[in-house]
Amino acid sequence: MDREYQNYLHSVSIFADLNDEEIAKIAEICEEREALRDDVLFVEHTEGDELFIILEGEVTIQLELTSEEDAMPLITLQKGDVFGELSVVDDAPRSATARCLTDCHLLVLKRDDFDRVMES
Repeated sequence: MDREYQNYLHSVSIFADLNDEEIAKIAEICEEREALRDDVLFVEHTEGDELFIILEGEVTIQLELTSEEDAMPLITLQKGDVFGELSVVDDAPRSATARCLTDCHLLVLKRDDFDRVMES
């Protein structure tokens, strides 16, 4: 499975300058996560420390207005798409909310793990 993860990671723009060995190390520390339809993965303006890659399913990225009913969808992401990367590389708060439109199978990379690999 790590080889499959490596293929996904090679397609992520923030990893474009990494060599195969570094990508392999990152693939080893990623974790798989299951999420159900309507699960919220993160909320706009909150601190974040995880990057997500969709292995299966669909996620909507939306801006919260006055309530969840008033959320404004920005984009629907699918298999192979990456989101949440700004919180990993820039320590920035979440710029939008991510909610599962379907049951999802995700690959997750935590900032601390990423930093450890990059320092070694």
